[in-house]
Amino acid sequence: MADARYRLVDQSALSLVSEVQAASADPRAITIMIKPSALSRTHRWRLICRDREGAERLVEDARKALDNM
Repeated sequence: MADARYRLVDQSALSLVSEVQAASADPRAITIMIKPSALSRTHRWRLICRDREGAERLVEDARKALDNM
């Protein structure tokens, strides 16, 4: 396998995440909705996972983290 390389494009506190959902078009994709702040509008981040199971696990874990806040 090749080495994965990541680049930070944006960041947000977990408290600003309003919703995490599976994307409708691609079973490997998820959408993370970030609440608007005084200086910005709502953001939608799209993440593509390696496989469907990984995407489902990520959605489940993110929702648990939001529920425990």
